[in-house]
Amino acid sequence: MSFLPLWIFFGDCLPGVEFPAETQGLLVQPHIDLDKREMHLDFKADQWIEPTAVHALCANVAKATNCRVNHSIAFAPACFGSQAFGWLLQKLRESIVVVNGFLHTTEITYEPPRLLLHTSPTGKKVLDDADAAAWLQRFVQKHFDLTIVTELLAAEEKAFVPPVEDTLPCEAADMSRTAGADTSRTAGAVGAAGAPQSLLFSFHNSKLLYGTVVQGLPVPIFTLEAADGPAVICGEVFGLKVNKTKDGTRHIITFHITDFTGSVPCKLFEKTESAAPLLEGIKDGACLLLKGHQEFDNFSKGYVFRPKGVMTAAPVLPEDLAEEKRVELHLHTNMSEMDGLCDVKKLVKRAAAWGHKAIAITDHGVAQAFPGAMEAGHAHGIKILYGM
Repeated sequence: MSFLPLWIFFGDCLPGVEFPAETQGLLVQPHIDLDKREMHLDFKADQWIEPTAVHALCANVAKATNCRVNHSIAFAPACFGSQAFGWLLQKLRESIVVVNGFLHTTEITYEPPRLLLHTSPTGKKVLDDADAAAWLQRFVQKHFDLTIVTELLAAEEKAFVPPVEDTLPCEAADMSRTAGADTSRTAGAVGAAGAPQSLLFSFHNSKLLYGTVVQGLPVPIFTLEAADGPAVICGEVFGLKVNKTKDGTRHIITFHITDFTGSVPCKLFEKTESAAPLLEGIKDGACLLLKGHQEFDNFSKGYVFRPKGVMTAAPVLPEDLAEEKRVELHLHTNMSEMDGLCDVKKLVKRAAAWGHKAIAITDHGVAQAFPGAMEAGHAHGIKILYGM
């Protein structure tokens, strides 16, 4: 099928699908696989359209057709300008994860055919190592049919001030065990950036898992810069992988950690005979307090955080302080068709912890979560309302 005006495609092929008004000028070429229930939509645009609007359009198509929908968009060369820079940086973050923490203060200027990225000296080194300039040139060529020359320029360091909604609720941490510790790294970085000064984790009863005792307050991960040297961070583990060296004498433990302001890959080595107790504490979902530094890893070709000390931490969970507890009557689990992520047993456990007497399960078109909900309801003393 050739490219069609969007209104013709939706009027003739997908009647009833809602689409944002700003997308009406698009041309679309659909590719449909009925056996796999998949649809790919190629879009063309002569004027700039926010990619979020196109994403919303595709979400509506997926909902109406019960298909997996992905898309790509090609803009006219004249559309490339300052309005596209935010999208450009967003896609760069998604494609080259290691540059994520170095783009908050990056500024872009376009002097055809030169695309200039003004970033920090550390950011320039990271972007150079990741070959970000070549990636940007390929991206602009593909989506704007435009040949550019990308230049990375080191500029004066600037503090990043996050929007108000990015500020995290916090609990005052009991850091009495760190009396006399040097916290200048924390106070300087956090205060200058206007970032949250404590995170969603508690350090009460922390236990040492690896290296030396961690002293000092943690900094938000998004503020980490390799040039800053040693830092303390705290967060939740995900993406744990464990391998052995060729001679089998040491474990290579890699994982990511997030404090919900940002994420960073971590890597450490431990003797095989002493790795088991360490891996009891380092697991997906565990909360850890780390002290170390960032360095370039030749194996992964990116920056990693190398811990010198690892201690346990605990998540600070929100509380329901209402005198009269609510009953949730609209809830989707990860069994729900295309719109749920949470495990039903965890949902029921959380509702019970909040003192809720009952909770409804209303997945779309399926009942597969009911057995798990029933078991969790019996285990936690909460009534399950079965729905759909």
